[in-house]
Amino acid sequence: MYQLCILCTDPEDKSLFCQRFMQERLYISISKDHPLAQAKSVTFHDLRGVRILVNGNVGFWLDICKRNLNEADLLIHGNPGALTDLVESSNLPLFNSDQFIARGFKTPGRISIPISDTEALVTY
Repeated sequence: MYQLCILCTDPEDKSLFCQRFMQERLYISISKDHPLAQAKSVTFHDLRGVRILVNGNVGFWLDICKRNLNEADLLIHGNPGALTDLVESSNLPLFNSDQFIARGFKTPGRISIPISDTEALVTY
């Protein structure tokens, strides 16, 4: 039995107490010379056809990306160490979030741009 759970969807059982905890927005981190680098925000539609590195262990975020982008463009990697090596040795875009950015997780040589679609904003 749990006394506290953090969810990204409302529980189906309406007898459970639910309170908003925080929000998280998905970002794309791209090189400074990328064609989208000057954009204030982007949409999933803007990212179609762009090859993007994705951590295969990000749970529901991966599902959201698969629903909104061409799966063939997602370069999914389940090994965090190998993914870090790929990020450091290439200029391929990757996903990030405002929560990671706020904690200082920035990718050198890249800028992070928010994804403005409603699905890219999750309330816990």
